[in-house]
Amino acid sequence: MTAKALLVAGFPNTGTTITAMILGQHPATFAAGELAHFPDKRHFADHNICSCGAMAKDCAFWLDIRERYAAEPKDDARLYDLIAAASGRAWVIDVAHDMQRVETVAANPRLDLKVIHMVRQRQAVLNSRLRRLYGRGIVSAYRPKRVQKIVKVGRRHQQFLGRMAKVRGRLGAACLEVDYDALCTDPSTWLARIGGFLELDLDTVAAGLEA
Repeated sequence: MTAKALLVAGFPNTGTTITAMILGQHPATFAAGELAHFPDKRHFADHNICSCGAMAKDCAFWLDIRERYAAEPKDDARLYDLIAAASGRAWVIDVAHDMQRVETVAANPRLDLKVIHMVRQRQAVLNSRLRRLYGRGIVSAYRPKRVQKIVKVGRRHQQFLGRMAKVRGRLGAACLEVDYDALCTDPSTWLARIGGFLELDLDTVAAGLEA
């Protein structure tokens, strides 16, 4: 089976993961998580749980994909095709927070690719990112390191948007920008737009969110 690849791309804390999980509820899609550098050890770390409920390192599906993928040179198109064939789904959904990853996937001529670029107000991105770092003890409130981190994250966010704009320019109609806060506020409208973009009927998915 030749896969249709959907890359949900965005700066960290812009709703990429939850959007991929929402779209993965459609029977024609398979939400694969972040496939960058597959199958390095992080994909099979102890804290990673497959959607089937098993630990990724014990999941027969992913162990089979890893074994078959390792048999030939690495290529994202081949990885997506393996996942599509094994899952029986037409669309494979990948998530990317790193612009190098986005650019690499977008430049692969073998891919039948569409990209959703998740965006969010910068203040919300910074607040979400810093709350996570604060919870992990990496930054502390009211200290210079916190201010430095705010500046650094803000700069990285701006650089991401600049590089993403170039990718969007090259992809044209194959890239759709989605506002995460708008998706949360009005999921039916935005899922209808995404459904049109992917040529999928996402009405049932939208109804499930609003139930």
